[in-house]
Amino acid sequence: MHRFWDTIIEPAVKILRPESILEIGSDLGTNTKNLLAYCGKNNAILHVVDPVPKYDMAAWQKEYGDFAFFYKSLSLNAIPKIGRFDLVLIDGDHNWYTVYNELKLIEKCCLQSSMHFPLVMLHDIGWPYGRRDLYYNPENIPEVYRKPCKQKGISPESAELLEEGGLNSHLFNSIYENNLQNGVLTACEDFVEESGQKLEFLTLHGLFGLGIIFSRHLSHQNKELEIFFEELEVRTAVKRYLERIEKARIESELLLCNKKDELKKVMSEGKERINELKGQHEERINELKGQHEEKINELKGQHEEKIEQIEGELKKRALEVKMLGQW
Repeated sequence: MHRFWDTIIEPAVKILRPESILEIGSDLGTNTKNLLAYCGKNNAILHVVDPVPKYDMAAWQKEYGDFAFFYKSLSLNAIPKIGRFDLVLIDGDHNWYTVYNELKLIEKCCLQSSMHFPLVMLHDIGWPYGRRDLYYNPENIPEVYRKPCKQKGISPESAELLEEGGLNSHLFNSIYENNLQNGVLTACEDFVEESGQKLEFLTLHGLFGLGIIFSRHLSHQNKELEIFFEELEVRTAVKRYLERIEKARIESELLLCNKKDELKKVMSEGKERINELKGQHEERINELKGQHEEKINELKGQHEEKIEQIEGELKKRALEVKMLGQW
């Protein structure tokens, strides 16, 4: 989400002036730092949810504990504990079940608190996970909502998972695309359509896509925010142009991924060859050591035999000398 900070998130934050922010999916904490800076200056509260953050969450809690709360938990477990939020940023588990139920829980919390639906921004509504589920941990998703998935790569040129290469081949990607209850974009559309509240859904192309869900009440109440949303909307021709740019960017990223995979393969083969050569060298060294030890033992045996002969001669001479002395 940090890529959208300067152009989308920060301008919206300055207009909205949220008192409570919920961030779902913190990863390295890059965008979290932006939110912490805002909350620290504006007496706002930040709630950060991530089951596997790539930083020391306890240390951050200690440093920012006056206005920030960190939850090392799944979002669906954490949201009900938080209750109130004016702005929600979602970049967590990119699958229909998780995103749809995150939105449902947000709506439920608002209804229970007699508050209007907050401003919600969601990453990855475009390809590849707009219409295809991703599961960081498939076991977290109820079986009835979990699509068959495999750790295989994906490409915009194929609806099928790739046997080799592709994007995110190390992750559990749904083998299906574009079917019911599949993907982040589908989850957003289903939620907005089913919600009893009057909601708007704005989609932005580029950087895997950004979705913005907000209530009509919010935009009507805040004219500056309404104008900001209107400025984000683009005409069909421009959308096609942006889609083409995104396609080219993704192609470049896929090329980079494939090159990385090739390099990893070459490095792996190189390591195997090195280990093989090491084994051969160690075997040859041990063989030479064995041959040298045999030669050394042979020479040692010959020397010991020679010494015994000499000692025998010396004893014989000593005896002769002794006998001569008796005369």
